[in-house]
Amino acid sequence: MYLQVTMDDESVWNVPVDLIIDDRTDTRECEREETEKYFKQYPDELIDWAENNMNWEDVVESSVLVKEPNEPSYQDGWVNGEKKIVEEPTNE
Repeated sequence: MYLQVTMDDESVWNVPVDLIIDDRTDTRECEREETEKYFKQYPDELIDWAENNMNWEDVVESSVLVKEPNEPSYQDGWVNGEKKIVEEPTNE
């Protein structure tokens, strides 16, 4: 089972739910079966745990890219992107 995440660049990643279960189990120092039962009963809590207690770096190595990021549309950015006048070029 996977938690599927769509990133800002519209790439889609599958994150193994086992990583999230293990993280909660280790953090709460409880039995794995307890965490599995809890997340099965309250699936939104699995998402909440991942968002609020884990970082992307915790899961990236085990995650699977299932949809490549979209190529940026520079024409759309040119027409609709934020614009401002600056004195010096910056690397923001």
